[in-house]
Amino acid sequence: MIGTNNTGHREDPPHETAMGITEIVDQVHARIPTTKILLHAIMPRGENNDDPLRKLNEKVNQLIQPLSKRDYVEWINLNYLFVDKDGVIEESVMRDLLHPNVYQYKRWAEALEPTISALMENAL
Repeated sequence: MIGTNNTGHREDPPHETAMGITEIVDQVHARIPTTKILLHAIMPRGENNDDPLRKLNEKVNQLIQPLSKRDYVEWINLNYLFVDKDGVIEESVMRDLLHPNVYQYKRWAEALEPTISALMENAL
């Protein structure tokens, strides 16, 4: 979940956070060139789509999603799991509008499993 503290605690400009994420992806690839990197969108935060920090996360996500054009990067955005049809995060999902509850972590893991399994299968 790289980037979430940059956008939340420090409110770094989106391009700076995206550059940092890109550098991490580059460093992992340089050190372990045969590995596949699963790059996850920064999760939504704040109550709704108008929240400034949510907008910041979305801008970073737009900037880092093209990293998936690299053959060793797999992009996944599961943010739909945490918001309703109007983009609202219910307190029953994330009490602090940032950290999922135990049930949501389970849903997140279940949603990640097919992608991780496919990546592992292709690695063998």
